[in-house]
Amino acid sequence: MRAEVVKKNRNAPEEERTQRADEAVAVYRTAGFSQEGPKPAAPFFDCMYKLDATGEASDYDFQIASDGLARRFQELQKTSPDVEWRSRQGGHFKHRHLVQAAPALYEWAARWEDTFERGVTLATFDGQGPAAGLSDHDWILIKPGESR
Repeated sequence: MRAEVVKKNRNAPEEERTQRADEAVAVYRTAGFSQEGPKPAAPFFDCMYKLDATGEASDYDFQIASDGLARRFQELQKTSPDVEWRSRQGGHFKHRHLVQAAPALYEWAARWEDTFERGVTLATFDGQGPAAGLSDHDWILIKPGESR
């Protein structure tokens, strides 16, 4: 934690960097994470921002598993094969292309970005979901094969 805060504030005077790092460590320890005790597997939502270890608040990432939406992307991919439609990390269709595949969904995300004043990203997969698969812990709004 200390190293991340120092790195983020590398252009500040040394005394200020040290003070900010000490404050972040104190807050972290007050939350129950001692040097000897167990640590979280990953940073909690917004904690790195609130502890002054990064300059950006966390964003909201949604994964959409939809054969219908994936087909829209695949059709666009056929017409523009030189465009990089899929992410190299995760294999999902990229959010920025959602404006072509599903403009209303892209606008929905943009409205929430304005409301929350932070990023809202939609990663689209086919109905199988991410390569790691869907789990019982995922928030599934509509199960495959279920009608509305």
